[in-house]
Amino acid sequence: MSRFWTLALPATLLALPLAAAAEPTPVTVRVLSDDAKFIGTTLGGARIVIRDAESDAVLAEGVTTGITGNTERIVTAPRVRHGSIASEGDGAFATVLDIDRPTRVRIEASGPLDHPQSMAEAAQSLWLIPGRAPHGADGVVLTLSGLIVGFGSPSSFGRDFSAGTEVPIMVEVAHLCGCPLTPDGTWDANQYEIGYRVTRDGADVAAGDLDYAGTASQFAGGFTPPETGVYTVSVIAYHPLTGNTGVGSRTITVR
Repeated sequence: MSRFWTLALPATLLALPLAAAAEPTPVTVRVLSDDAKFIGTTLGGARIVIRDAESDAVLAEGVTTGITGNTERIVTAPRVRHGSIASEGDGAFATVLDIDRPTRVRIEASGPLDHPQSMAEAAQSLWLIPGRAPHGADGVVLTLSGLIVGFGSPSSFGRDFSAGTEVPIMVEVAHLCGCPLTPDGTWDANQYEIGYRVTRDGADVAAGDLDYAGTASQFAGGFTPPETGVYTVSVIAYHPLTGNTGVGSRTITVR
């Protein structure tokens, strides 16, 4: 090795073999909902794909499973440098790769799988060293931004309506981990802007705010269609402090 490389490389890397026999290399991946908790079994988990960054070959893939984790430890407690936010059983995908040299990988995450209309994606590239687990106790943690907006129960969008009759709008808004919005709660419903927009043939018909409906994550309102036709109801949820945003839409027929 030249004097240049001897001086430039950190001592820890000089101690690592640049080529060796394949070694089992454990990789744990967790997916965090921005400003919330881990995406686990409850909402179908997040899909994880680990690729060789050079060849694009898939080295491992699977789905995160487990619970969303401890709210205080993940969200409300001050972070300690190099401290762990995960506990045993928290949502994760774990695998073991057999690699024989330092390998640059790309780790991709998408979820939550049970809410395809609200799925988000994130990716990170990093080096794996044979036999060395990356990123400490928590493993590799990817963060997905966004909010779930679902037209939940009781849903009125499975039937027809009459012109001049109010159409109720009921939606569920939550973080991608399923963490609920409640007034003055950890995720304070009062801080979120939940609004709707109604269009017909591309023209605006109505718009307004949805109010907290008395049950965690439920927001409600309504509008009155002036005439027959097919209407699109879009709901936009936004958190000004984080920028987390979610959008959902449904169509209704007014006869």
